[in-house]
Amino acid sequence: MARHRELRTVWVVAIFFVIFFFNADALSNRDTVRSLRGAKTFLRGANSAGFSNLKSNEFRKSNSGFIPGQKADNFSLPTLNGTVLYPSDTFKNSPIFFVLYINQSGFEDCLFNSDDSLRSLVNSGSQSHFIFMFDDFRAAELAVWLQMSLRSLITSGAGWQCQDHNCGLDQIMIMPKDASPSLFPLMRLDARYDWLPSPSSLFANRTLDFVTIGYACDADPRASGKIVIARSGLCDSYTKVLAMYQSGALGMLLMTAPGEHLFDFNCIGSQCDTPINISVSIIPFEEMIASFSTGTLTFITEPSDNFFFAIDPFGQLAETGWGLYPTFQFLVWQDQWFTFMTKLIQKINDHPPDTVVVSVFENAFLQGKDGITKNLTIPNGYNRMELDLSLSCPGTRDGDCAMWDRVLNLFVCCEGLEQQCGQELGRWITPFRRRIGRWLTDVSALLPLVAGRFCSLNMKTDAWAMPWMPSLSVRFYNAPEDLFPVYIQPLFNGGTFDKSYNTKYQPILFTVPSGIKKVILAATITGHGSDDQQCAEFCPTTHVFMANGANYSVSFNDAGTPLGCANRVLDGVVPNEHGTWLYGRDGWCDGLQVDPLIFDITSVIAFDKQNSVNYRGLFQGKDPNPQHDPGVIIMNSYLVYFK
Repeated sequence: MARHRELRTVWVVAIFFVIFFFNADALSNRDTVRSLRGAKTFLRGANSAGFSNLKSNEFRKSNSGFIPGQKADNFSLPTLNGTVLYPSDTFKNSPIFFVLYINQSGFEDCLFNSDDSLRSLVNSGSQSHFIFMFDDFRAAELAVWLQMSLRSLITSGAGWQCQDHNCGLDQIMIMPKDASPSLFPLMRLDARYDWLPSPSSLFANRTLDFVTIGYACDADPRASGKIVIARSGLCDSYTKVLAMYQSGALGMLLMTAPGEHLFDFNCIGSQCDTPINISVSIIPFEEMIASFSTGTLTFITEPSDNFFFAIDPFGQLAETGWGLYPTFQFLVWQDQWFTFMTKLIQKINDHPPDTVVVSVFENAFLQGKDGITKNLTIPNGYNRMELDLSLSCPGTRDGDCAMWDRVLNLFVCCEGLEQQCGQELGRWITPFRRRIGRWLTDVSALLPLVAGRFCSLNMKTDAWAMPWMPSLSVRFYNAPEDLFPVYIQPLFNGGTFDKSYNTKYQPILFTVPSGIKKVILAATITGHGSDDQQCAEFCPTTHVFMANGANYSVSFNDAGTPLGCANRVLDGVVPNEHGTWLYGRDGWCDGLQVDPLIFDITSVIAFDKQNSVNYRGLFQGKDPNPQHDPGVIIMNSYLVYFK
C-alpha cells in the first residue's frame, strides 16, 4: 500500500515563542520536546537576535509591512527540537508557511480544533515546512498540544499588516438588559460565506435587539425582527436556522454544547437549495449568556495580525490567499501551487537551448476598452508556440487586485491575413484578487495565424474591470518528432446558449491541400452566465464535432462540483482566491489558462475528395432550452493542416 508523503517539518512559535519540528521522526522522539516558557521574544519588538530579523526595518519598507516577492531576510529561532536557521540546507528549495494562532479568533478556534482540518495538513503529502506561532500566555502548553494532536493523527500573519481576509477577530458585543457587567464580548465564527450572508454585510456595526429562545427548534413569534441566541441540542442546527428564518429573525447566534469548540457551519445536500437570508454565527457556550432573556448586541471585528504568510521555494516572501473557511486544506492548496510553480520554472528551463523568446508585454497596465497592443514580427520555421503569461496588478498585495473574475483575451491581426483579423490566440480567466498567476499555454496549432508575419497582438478584458499588469512572452522552438502546422481554416463560433443555439450551424465542406499528412480540429470553448439551470458557467455542457460522420466530443462534467477547480491547483489554478474559486466551471477555472482542445481527425479524412464537419452544443444530451437569462458559449474552432 502506498504511503502518504509526510510533511517535511512543522514548527511552532508563540508570543512566548515555542516551536516544534513536525515530521515522522521528530514526532516519534519525545525526548526532543522542550518547553520554552518565558522565551518572550519575536514579533513584539524583541531585542533577541533570533526571530526578530523578521520584524526588522529591512522588512518594513512600506506601511503595508512585508512585501510579497521581496527576498526573505535571514533568521534563527529556538524550537522544541532545537534552533532553526534560515537559510540552511533544511529549507533549500522548500516553501515555509507561517501560521499565527490567536485564541480570540473563532475562525482559528475551529481551524486548530477540527480533526478534518488538521488531517488535511497531515495527509497532504506536502514536503514543505510549517511554522506555527501562538499569541497566547500558554504558548508552551499549546505548542505541545498541537504537536501531540498532529502525532495522534499520523499514528491513527503575524508578520505583515492585516488586509481584509485571514485576519481580524470576529466578535459580538452583547449588552443584556438590566445585567451587570453590561458588556460581554464573545468570539464568533460565521456560517459559510457562500451559503448564508455574513452579519458584517447585513448589519455593519448597527446595534440590534436580541432574544434568547432555548433550543429554537420550532417557529417562535418572539424571533421576529431580532437576533436569536439559541442553545445546541434537541434538534439539528439546520432545523433551528430554518425555524428562526421562518419566524422572521434577522439572524441567529448558535451556542456550542458546553465544553465544545466552535465548528464550521455549512449546509448539506438539498439544504443548500432552500433560500435562507439570515446570518448565523457559532459562539462558545456561556451559561450566563444563555440566562439573558433580552438585550442588544453589535457585531464587530477587531484588528489583528495576519494569520498566515509564507516564504516560497525561491526564498521570497509570499501571501497565502484567503482561507474561505477554517481548514488547513487552504495551506495545502497554496503548497500545491508552490509545487506547480517549481515544475513550471523547470519546464521552461528545460526548453531547447535555441528556443526563441519574444517579449510582448512587461508589467503593462491593462484597463479600458482598447486593452494593450504590441506590433511585432513573428518568427517562422518552428512547430511549437507557447504563451508565457504572468498576471500581477498595481500595488504590492493581493488586496490591491481586481475583485472579479473576467475573461482575458489575446487577439491577433497579421499582414496578409486581414480576413482573419480578430482571431483569438489565447484565453485566460483572471483570479479573484490574487497577483501570483503564471501559465504556459501550448497554442502550437494556431501557428499558421502568425508565423513569419508582421502582427498586432491585442490583449483586453472587460472595459469596466479593475486594472491588471500582465507580462507576456511567446516561446518558439522545434520538437523534432512533430510535424509543422501550415494551414488553418476557421470553423464554428459560439453564441447565446438557448433553444436556437444549434440552428445556426450547418456542415462545412472542405478538401485537404496537397502534401498534408495530418489534420486536427482545434477548439477553445468556455461557458458563462446563469440561466434557470445555472448554464453555462455552472452546468455541464457537451460539445460534439462531427467529421465525415465520426463524433469527437468533450463534456465539462466538473462544472458545478464543489471542488472541481480546487482539485486543479497542480495544473496551475491560482489557489485561495478571494471568491468562489473552488467550484468547477464549464470548461474553465478562475485563475487559469484555457487550453485549446485538440482532436486528431486524420483517420477519418478523405485526402482525395470532399470532406464535411459540423458541430452541436448540448445540455443533458439535448439542445439547450433555458426559460430565462440564457448563458453564452465562447468558442473558436479551426481545422489545422500539418506537413
